[in-house]
Amino acid sequence: MEIISKPMLYGFLKVAKSYKKSFEKDLEYAAQKNDQLLMEILKKNIDTEYGKKYAFQSIDSPQKFKKMVPLTQYDDYKEYIERMAKGENNILTSEKVEYFGVSSGTTGSQKLIPVTKSSRKAISGYMGLLTQGVLYECLSDSWTYGRGLNLIGMRGSGKTEGGIPICAGTAGGMKSMEKVFTYIWTTPVEVLKQGESSRSGQEARPLQPATEFQERLHIRVIEEADRLVTLRRPELLCSCSARTATDMEQQRTALGPATGRRCQLRRALKVHR
Repeated sequence: MEIISKPMLYGFLKVAKSYKKSFEKDLEYAAQKNDQLLMEILKKNIDTEYGKKYAFQSIDSPQKFKKMVPLTQYDDYKEYIERMAKGENNILTSEKVEYFGVSSGTTGSQKLIPVTKSSRKAISGYMGLLTQGVLYECLSDSWTYGRGLNLIGMRGSGKTEGGIPICAGTAGGMKSMEKVFTYIWTTPVEVLKQGESSRSGQEARPLQPATEFQERLHIRVIEEADRLVTLRRPELLCSCSARTATDMEQQRTALGPATGRRCQLRRALKVHR
């Protein structure tokens, strides 16, 4: 694993640093970049039902877009999304919907968000590459090119009437990286799929109790969607495989140990046992 993982991590970080550099360059011309992206989206979706309704073909500037397309909220798209969920194409987007991300529901009922190949790639770029680039810049002095611990789940929550997968937006992004996941992060994939039914109908195997693994915690790079996940769900830090425990023990995670953070996490885990 390490023979393959090490070069892959070097390559991954090289791309991440380049991605961050490009992102920072774009920030210097943020308004122009936003306008450019808007025009690209309109051009790509001229022939969709929504594009025809608001005459995307005749829109040649952001100012004209503001005049011709009204401000909207989710309810304005709900009927379109329901049709897309049943399998209809070319409604809001010319691209095929890969899956529907579902919102947390903190502002009301949960909402379905169509995710296409291009939008998924953009999300994955920010979630994976940009964050790694920022982490490396801030913590390069103690970076060991080891794997990190990722706590962003991959679990799906079902399918629409048209057979399109439904899952949290972040879960869809992580699931698309499943083939390379184990070379970059130590977290066993089965941990991130907890509660998801397999093809045979059997739920993913349960986690083992967290015991000595917590005491050997050297993790410094923890990627998560919810900052409190380490406190609310300490069982996710247990060892589901010998490889994970070994990586932790030998400090082959992305950063070397730091006493302050290690003690802080250890105290939190003991409190929540």
